[in-house]
Amino acid sequence: MRRIPSAILSCALAAGAAASAVEGALASERDVLVNPSAQAGDEGGIGVAIDAGRVASGAPGEAAARGAAYVFDCSGIACTSPQRLAPGDLADGDRFGAAVAMSGDTLAIAATGASPGAVYVYVRVAGNWLQQARIAPAGAVGEHFGIALALASDTLVVGADRAGTRAGAVYVFTRTGTAWNQTARLTPADAHAGDAFGRSVALDAGTIVAGAPLAPGATAGSFARGAAYVFTGGGAAWSQQAKLVPASLADGDSFGFAVAMKGDRMVIGAPMAQSRAGAAHVFERSGSTWSERARIVAPIGVSGDRFGWSVAINASRLLVGAPYAFGACGRAVLYRTTGSAASWFATTDADLAAPLPETLAGWSVAIDGARLATAAPGYAAGDDHSGAVYRFDSTDVLFSDGFELSALALACE
Repeated sequence: MRRIPSAILSCALAAGAAASAVEGALASERDVLVNPSAQAGDEGGIGVAIDAGRVASGAPGEAAARGAAYVFDCSGIACTSPQRLAPGDLADGDRFGAAVAMSGDTLAIAATGASPGAVYVYVRVAGNWLQQARIAPAGAVGEHFGIALALASDTLVVGADRAGTRAGAVYVFTRTGTAWNQTARLTPADAHAGDAFGRSVALDAGTIVAGAPLAPGATAGSFARGAAYVFTGGGAAWSQQAKLVPASLADGDSFGFAVAMKGDRMVIGAPMAQSRAGAAHVFERSGSTWSERARIVAPIGVSGDRFGWSVAINASRLLVGAPYAFGACGRAVLYRTTGSAASWFATTDADLAAPLPETLAGWSVAIDGARLATAAPGYAAGDDHSGAVYRFDSTDVLFSDGFELSALALACE
């Protein structure tokens, strides 16, 4: 009998123990998306986006860290072979694919290794992704431009967490025709050197939220408590609406490391909270006032998990990544709500069917309606790190036509 390696067994046992602590759900993992020609060190899935059944995965370690990105079309029963994207002007170390964002037939991909960083915009024409623009801030050096991206139709938001004295900045670009023009550069009203503002960004319906995970607290000597800033407006006219800082923050929590937003609800990750076990905070807006409604920690979370490293949200679901859970096997936890921003319950919907050691699952996550994506840049473990993206479809969709499990079971007997 073949012996199961202890590292793999520990992944499976830990994941099983965690699953027993949350509400049961039908297994919904559909695919493990990998580049057919993947090589060790590609780090596929460092950046991930999902929209309208298409999944984009960045692989910034590919080809001497020039990088590449892959787009899978999963709108049918099975995902198609991916289309590889890599601009011809990349140089070694550019790390194209470090962050990705997708909205309809537009895709933005960052190359953060170049100085000051660059973002390439692609559009889908007749089934193919064609480069439309290359965007970089004029006169800037070493800004880490593109560390975070958010895209909605003709508006692109780009984080640059090393801008200035590493205080950070957020750039807003607007498309007119095929041209992308910078319309705003946002900084907080109380910016400090080293805040890392722009490490995370989200955009929805005229609202931008950006995290500053290294911002200190109000107490002298505090450090890296973090903050998130909300801006509202459009085009060239944006104004700061709020600064979000939960009362529960402690030094080193790094609140704002990850952000996501849908309508008047947002989730903000603090992956270093509670000795790096991590937490996620849910806020909701009424009028122009944002209030914290929930603080979520992982089921059976332990020190070092970094729960809140990545986050995604839609109207009723919340997905939180913890890439160092279970000895860096990684995990992502899906939460559901019946409507109240204060009431979330964990499900097993996003559990991996066969967790592997050192894959860092949950490094990045994405959600689009009933579709989920959990990236694992460490796949397939050890020193490989070729990377993969796990795709999930909610079983709510599969059974919404009235078919019941009992009927299917009888048909298969």
